[in-house]
Amino acid sequence: MPLVARPLSLSNRMGRRFASKTFYWIPIFTIYLALFPCVPTPDQGNPASSPPQIAGSDTLGKPCFVVGNFPIPQSAKTNPNVQCVPDGRQTFPPIPELLLNGTNYSSIDYQSEKNMSAVYFAFRKLSPKGHTREEGLEYLATYISLYESMQLALRSIGPRAPKNAIATAKGVLAFLSMNVALLKLDVPQVKVRLQSTLKLCVDCSVQEKYNLIIFAAGSGFDPESVLRELEGSGCQSSQQCAALQRMEADRRNSKNTAVLSTFLLKSEASSSNLGLWRAHAANCILWLVMITKLVIFG
Repeated sequence: MPLVARPLSLSNRMGRRFASKTFYWIPIFTIYLALFPCVPTPDQGNPASSPPQIAGSDTLGKPCFVVGNFPIPQSAKTNPNVQCVPDGRQTFPPIPELLLNGTNYSSIDYQSEKNMSAVYFAFRKLSPKGHTREEGLEYLATYISLYESMQLALRSIGPRAPKNAIATAKGVLAFLSMNVALLKLDVPQVKVRLQSTLKLCVDCSVQEKYNLIIFAAGSGFDPESVLRELEGSGCQSSQQCAALQRMEADRRNSKNTAVLSTFLLKSEASSSNLGLWRAHAANCILWLVMITKLVIFG
């Protein structure tokens, strides 16, 4: 008795059609996953919304921010009220975030401004302008304690500290101390602190040093005499400072022009490479699609 093919039911025909279409899309979906990165899942909750964890000195009296084993000066004085925030921002890893009187060290860290020296950052951002004398002295005391603590922390980690980080912190501390003398109207101390600031002004331009001198001269002394007497000012008269400032500006403009030219050349090369990559990727996709069709449909 000859075998007669039984007609497929509607459900069987739909099942086979679905299976064939599914089989067709499996390699396409696999190619998609291989060529495009997965989308990351959104963060679960906001860790910043939880209150920060605070740590103080340990049972032996060692400050929480002294995380290294390198010696620090025995004469160094630490503020016992400076606290550490383990989950806070680390400006100098592995040193934790520091907190004092509601101020985080990261909020006054000179590294937040890349286009100016550290001392000039302090001049622009940390000078107690617009505050009463008492308020200004309180702010400066907080800033000084935080920078002193960070300086000790940097000493404790030895060679892991960034180059010139300790010397840079010293320059900021000298400027903050000069501000204290300014608020106390102690002109002799202003001159002494100004000289220390200029000597410790790492990477300061002539323009920045000149502006610092004019700022300090507001306490009541002649800036021209300071330019002649002080070491580290970079010039000895306002005319010489102006000439040096023009030379610096010309040098900076020439450097910026060279950097811009290099950037444009690199951008052009990158654009060319990107175009080649796109063409190569398009060819790969086309070949993969053709091979997939041959495998599925023969």
